[in-house]
Amino acid sequence: PWWPERAGLPPRLPAVRKLANMDRHRQYLMWDRVERDPAFQKITRDIWLPFLSAPPPPIAPEAFMKHVQGVIAQARADVAAIRARGGEVVFVRSPSAGPFLEIEHAAFPREQFFDPLVTAADAAGVHFEDFADLQGFELPEWSHIAAGQTPAYTRALVPHVRAALASRGTPRRELGE
Repeated sequence: PWWPERAGLPPRLPAVRKLANMDRHRQYLMWDRVERDPAFQKITRDIWLPFLSAPPPPIAPEAFMKHVQGVIAQARADVAAIRARGGEVVFVRSPSAGPFLEIEHAAFPREQFFDPLVTAADAAGVHFEDFADLQGFELPEWSHIAAGQTPAYTRALVPHVRAALASRGTPRRELGE
């Protein structure tokens, strides 16, 4: 249940409906109804729109950027911890489209968020906007790839991840090594 409406607060937002199914291996795939049923797809997009058009939280830009710097510092520490255990990290910015992408470009410009995160963490990064073969996938509700296209997306993504690691001198080890 929602709290009563109060003046000056953003409107209540609708609950997000079912978007995906999870298989026994915890693999999430978009629910086929979101992909094949135009009426349900419209319902899903219409649910996202109030989230995308809601006013930002009342926080001063300086406080927001301080928070962002804290997130980046935490990511840097997390990457160091992963490396201490022999792992490697690649930040991947997956595709989005429509109003989602417009809001992301306006509210979270790449040069203020993704790029500084990758640089500060001294990690590899793959951003979908840098590669034609990571674009053009069906995004039925603007932020998730259609289930039938996830194998093609993965096949397109893996060479870029390998190249990003190799460019840092940390090529992915093959199984058995």
